[in-house]
Amino acid sequence: MKNTLHILLATLLANLLSISSYAGLDWTYGSFSNHDNILRKTSAVAYAASGAIYVTGREEMSSGNKLIVTKKFSSSGTMVSSVTNTYFYPSGITLNDNAADIALDANDNVYVLGKQYGSSSRGYDVVLIKYNSSLTQQWKKLIYNANSAQLNYNEKPCKILVDANNAVYVTGTWSNITATGFTEEPFVQKYNASGTLIYSTSVPQTIGKTTFDVNDMCIDNSLNVTVCARTKDANDNYSIMYARISSTGSLSWKKFHTPASVYKTLFNPEIECTAAGTIYIAASTIREPNSYDKYVKLATVKLNSSGTLLWEQLSPELHEYADEIKLRLDASNNIYTGCDFWGSPTPTFINHRIYKWNSSGVLQWTYTSPEISQNFTFETFSSSAVFVLFENFSTEKPVLRKLNAATGSILWTEIITSPPPANYYTFQLPLTDIAVNSVTSEVAYCGTIEASFLTPVYSEECRWLIKKYGATSPRITDSEEQNMDIQLFPVPADEKLTVKWNGNNDETMEIIFTDVNGKVVLSEMHITSAENNIQIETASLPSGFYTVTISGKEYTQTKKLIITH
Repeated sequence: MKNTLHILLATLLANLLSISSYAGLDWTYGSFSNHDNILRKTSAVAYAASGAIYVTGREEMSSGNKLIVTKKFSSSGTMVSSVTNTYFYPSGITLNDNAADIALDANDNVYVLGKQYGSSSRGYDVVLIKYNSSLTQQWKKLIYNANSAQLNYNEKPCKILVDANNAVYVTGTWSNITATGFTEEPFVQKYNASGTLIYSTSVPQTIGKTTFDVNDMCIDNSLNVTVCARTKDANDNYSIMYARISSTGSLSWKKFHTPASVYKTLFNPEIECTAAGTIYIAASTIREPNSYDKYVKLATVKLNSSGTLLWEQLSPELHEYADEIKLRLDASNNIYTGCDFWGSPTPTFINHRIYKWNSSGVLQWTYTSPEISQNFTFETFSSSAVFVLFENFSTEKPVLRKLNAATGSILWTEIITSPPPANYYTFQLPLTDIAVNSVTSEVAYCGTIEASFLTPVYSEECRWLIKKYGATSPRITDSEEQNMDIQLFPVPADEKLTVKWNGNNDETMEIIFTDVNGKVVLSEMHITSAENNIQIETASLPSGFYTVTISGKEYTQTKKLIITH
């Protein structure tokens, strides 16, 4: 009977492997070359329904100027075009421009938001650039507070949105300097497709409150725009400011929200609107009184189109440092909120967590990362999937994960890797952003490859890293990274599994078992020894198929495993 089971499992495993080989990483752009000490970093990625992928960021020129660069990739990974935001500037200035956001309209016209040097009297302006689908510039706008009585300095970009009429909305923070003092104000500007300014509206400071940089913006089907920011009064009491700008550009209302609990202080708000104008806000909250940033909860708030509170839900206590707040809606107006946080009760590790709520404020599920993680974001696809991007703290590698939106269970996990160069002493893959194709659910990733070298002396290399993943279950890791000979035995496994490889000693290794449903069922950390053998207890795992992912700092391998008892 047991031999028959082995044969059946082996047959099923072969079929599983033949299916999965057709999916996964479709292509990669970005690799090391010369060590030139030149900075190149991505900022944002956008996915066109046609399959084209647009990425914006900044690159350092041979002159030392850092300028906004935007690239277009075909669906097969060919870089079709690249454009640099160049302009005339006074001599003696070293430019430090940067990109912040990218968006597409229905015709694949590209809008890039960032900051650009404006003048000696204004410092840096917000810049909005429109390109056509071939990245030929159509127009460019420098945005600053022209009504300010004195100089403007370092205006700050935040976000772009495009409506169904291909009008573009931009928000950020600009200076308002008057004879009585200096303030910073959130602003919203609307342009038509030809670049004509439709309106420019700012949200003035409220007497007795300081409004910080605008955090986020959303738009409904009536073309009302709502922005949110953090505020503070003279007694250091924080709240969320949210303000509605009508379709004609008038400031309809401005309101404030503070939780009606001991969790009073709010940080890092994000905002989303439904088509009908219902508003959702997510923010981290801190218990009062407390030591700084301890005893936190994630707040999710629902407001009607007039800004009146309908309900508020607070997560269980997360203990400390809730950050990287994220809020998304799916096609059915379910609400997903998430954050990074330190573990509880002793903050010795970092996790991220996502909560799904229905429109009535009823919790549907909670997902917590099984890995120690940092630098977290996510995007939804229709009402079926949530794509999560984070950095595994132990292996220092980005991870892309797909969740079942109905249950919060893990469907697959992709470890994002790149071959390290020779003779380096630091090697990192900082992540930036993901975008999901709204038709196929394919995922575009943008990040950076960074390395430092002792020879040439203190040389560095910093390159864009772009990857595209297929719509179905991807491989667990890139095939080019399978440079370590890792063996599992016995196969099939029974009560114990031995992991053997040819690698370095005294290295931290993470071993994760995932079942056929994508659920992590076992995760262990080990320090490698001279014997290069690790014993894993598998007696508690049910018989069946498993994916075993073995990750160190410089490598990752994935093995298929059958367990029988």
